[in-house]
Amino acid sequence: MSKSRDQATDGTKGKQSHPYVYLTMHVFRYEDGHDNIRIIGIFSSERKAREAIRRVWNKPGFRDRKRAFNVSRYVLDLQHWTEGYGGGPLARRRRPRSRVRLSPGSYHR
Repeated sequence: MSKSRDQATDGTKGKQSHPYVYLTMHVFRYEDGHDNIRIIGIFSSERKAREAIRRVWNKPGFRDRKRAFNVSRYVLDLQHWTEGYGGGPLARRRRPRSRVRLSPGSYHR
């Protein structure tokens, strides 16, 4: 039997080995190169993150860029950025430890 992403991996039954949150955003780049980042919310489960996306799915500003929704899973109380930034390779955006890939069609009612 395979375990879900939210299920414990340390052998305990019914408890998460790490507390996760799901950062839910709408992110896209304008033609002039500027990024548009809207934080929809931070949720305790992937299901709640998907529900939040469904609530804004057809609202102005979101409905024209439905593929711009992003849900990233983070471990609570873990520092995700430990280095400085500036020019060179550190200027690239860091990826979260794990990503929840959601298909655009799954949000449509």
